[in-house]
Amino acid sequence: MTIESHQNKLRLRWTCPETGKRKTLALGLEDSEAGRGFSSTIKDRIEKDIENIGYSHYDPTLLKYRLRTIGKNASEITTVELFDRFTQHQFKSEGVMKSSIKSRYQPVKRMLEKHLNIRAASVD
Repeated sequence: MTIESHQNKLRLRWTCPETGKRKTLALGLEDSEAGRGFSSTIKDRIEKDIENIGYSHYDPTLLKYRLRTIGKNASEITTVELFDRFTQHQFKSEGVMKSSIKSRYQPVKRMLEKHLNIRAASVD
């Protein structure tokens, strides 16, 4: 695993042990002493998880290793919250009327709340 500077931003590159494919994780940190130190911490964490691959610590989606932002990231959002975002998008961007959202999407949301209220990242 290597720490690389690409356009003055740091990223990690390695070969995935499961697939043999090259992986890249752009960290968005500037190439500085502090940035390299933090990158090294993330690098060590990924390497440790790869060593314990039989115990499912390694996250091939890389969401576990990305820098956290305020709010929920894709690995923390539930199916119900994701569906709410979808219906908001349908209303705002696609022009779907509120009455259509109530009649079409509310029953689906209730079913999700009742039967599939889990992290969206765990749905395949």
